[in-house]
Amino acid sequence: MRPGGRGLLHVPATPQRHPLAWTRGELARMLADGTGEHVREGYTLPGISTLLRESGWLVRRARATFGRLAAWWCDADFYLARRGAHLVRAVALPLTVAGARLGRVVRPREGNGWLLLIEHR
Repeated sequence: MRPGGRGLLHVPATPQRHPLAWTRGELARMLADGTGEHVREGYTLPGISTLLRESGWLVRRARATFGRLAAWWCDADFYLARRGAHLVRAVALPLTVAGARLGRVVRPREGNGWLLLIEHR
């Protein structure tokens, strides 16, 4: 990447906030045995900023994603997916899309992810 080049980065935040106990347990199990989508629980904003800075990147903008309201929906969707209830998930897809659009308007202060605009030095 040339200096001044930009990118978007989305990483899991820490601590993770999952309102459904089943989801917390299942994600912890998947993280421990290496079968999950993430290789670690997540990053604090200062921690990921330091790692990026040390590798030649600057964080230009950062915002939390998957706040409290979205966490409920994401936990329920994860539960349904693991149970194979894909028809229920398909019927609820309009709610998923509406929730994603709402997340662009109502920005959480903390959440289960960080969305970062980064620039190469």
